Amino acid sequence: MSTEKIDREIHRIDNAICRHIENIERDDRGEVAQDVVTDLRHFVEHIMLKIYANNQDIEDNYENLCKGIKYVESKGQYKNIARFHDFLQMVVSHYKPDEENSERLMLKYYNYLYEIRKFLCDNYNFIVLQNLEKFPLNMDPKLQEYYAKIAEEIEKFDTVENFTKGSRFYIHKVKPFFVKGGRYFEITFCEATDRNNKTDRLIAFTKIPIMCNYASRLLIVPTDIEIINKRMPINVIIGWEVAIRDCEFKNFCGIITGVKNDAGHSETRSLCQFMTRNRINLVDIVCMSKKEYATLEQSIGVKAQVTVVLNALSECRRIINNNMAGENILRLLLYSMNNNMIKSQYYSVKSRYFSLYLKNGCIPFDKIPFNFSPIDHTIRYSVLLDCINYKDKIDQLLARHIKINAEVNGTLFTQIEELEGYGDINSLVKRYNNRLYSGHRPQSEVRVQNNHAFIYSYVEDCNYILERLVQLSANGLQNYSIAVSAWLANENTAFYCNEKKDVLKEIFANSMVGVLYGAAGTGKSTFIKLMSQYFADKDKLFLAQTNPAVDNLKRKVNVANCEYLTIAKFISNSSFLYNSKCKG
Repeated sequence: MSTEKIDREIHRIDNAICRHIENIERDDRGEVAQDVVTDLRHFVEHIMLKIYANNQDIEDNYENLCKGIKYVESKGQYKNIARFHDFLQMVVSHYKPDEENSERLMLKYYNYLYEIRKFLCDNYNFIVLQNLEKFPLNMDPKLQEYYAKIAEEIEKFDTVENFTKGSRFYIHKVKPFFVKGGRYFEITFCEATDRNNKTDRLIAFTKIPIMCNYASRLLIVPTDIEIINKRMPINVIIGWEVAIRDCEFKNFCGIITGVKNDAGHSETRSLCQFMTRNRINLVDIVCMSKKEYATLEQSIGVKAQVTVVLNALSECRRIINNNMAGENILRLLLYSMNNNMIKSQYYSVKSRYFSLYLKNGCIPFDKIPFNFSPIDHTIRYSVLLDCINYKDKIDQLLARHIKINAEVNGTLFTQIEELEGYGDINSLVKRYNNRLYSGHRPQSEVRVQNNHAFIYSYVEDCNYILERLVQLSANGLQNYSIAVSAWLANENTAFYCNEKKDVLKEIFANSMVGVLYGAAGTGKSTFIKLMSQYFADKDKLFLAQTNPAVDNLKRKVNVANCEYLTIAKFISNSSFLYNSKCKG
């Protein structure tokens, strides 16, 4: 038997994609990307159908396509194909990508297309996407030369498996790059401890597709490459395995049972080796079929006298497979197993809501994971898509779309036409608002009015801020200009130019609101220091978007009675958005 009908359809779509790529020299890259992205979902779904058919000649129809998608999604070894399909399904269903967005999507999907091509070739001797390399990644020629030298050096080393030495590290970023049809990775990592910062991060290169969501043991070889007649040191990773820390297993088990028992080395080692060998995560494991999970339990149980972790995973499996309270927070913790995150959610008394040892602050995330965060942690959208099923949470994706428009794109009111791909907007809005905890209503509610959708609190906050600014700008500080002039005459301010002094004299003369703007290097920070010196005896609060910006202010201003915070820290500490309104 064969899958001739399916193969014929895959070849038809593949020919169309390759034809689009061949036009790259004639057409704009954005136009080509838009044409390719349009065909990708159909392409991937027929590959999923081919896997499901298992060399049987089945009909290429909608019913079998659905069965194929469901089958591939249920098998951990096909998770990359399933994830790619999820991304494509969301784009086609909920967005209308223009040329610019299609171009960005194509660059993001390039790695998935490489994996699909390799998968079909290795498993079916089936050749597709032969001209994929013709799609330009816009890599600088000098950078391409640099990566080519690195790839050449990587190929000198053989990959090592089942090694016993090597330190544990957290993987922060895995960046693929492509050289002469081969795929390699630039890995950013740091030592696996509870305390580390960006200055502790290192970079190495490898051809091993490393999972980035767990602590990993890396076997690193220092070497060098020649660039512009000089030797440049680099690190090459020749061995990798999942190596979740003992404290992470221990603290996670505490969330399940309330008792932080040490797990046996044999049990955790066997589990991590299984995850490395099959390249699956703990969420995949607890979502296995009954038969597959029983086989795993038996294989690990034979080697381990005590099965603390397996017992905890079995309880997670019960909660997740029955869609009980705690399902989403457990999915996230299982996917990441990060010690800081686990400790932030843990509570020593069992929760009535979860029947787990979790703080009640985990409830908003567990109920609405795509719009709320776990305690003290912000989770990337790609991580959420990896570990939490979005298909029954379209209402949350709708609310997230509106929220991102407001926070990132500066669009407070989203047109209903933009949201039509989600389905019945009014029903989804009602479902989302009904999910909200009573304490988050009406602030976090989505409202629809005048053919636009918006987050209630965002509009209320903007109204409040505008009204308050109008009030503050009605009058200035009494005798302000006279007082500043007297201060400047008596203080040693020769360091500051006359322009800054003139601005200082006028900024609060007629309004209590002042706006300072200018290009980088024009002296904004210097002016802030001058103004802070004038108000030296007053309490001052400096807010910035990022921690580096806060540190920069501390260093440059350095005046008494100052407090420096990120905006996020200030809001979380003071509940500014609503408490300040109550105070007027």
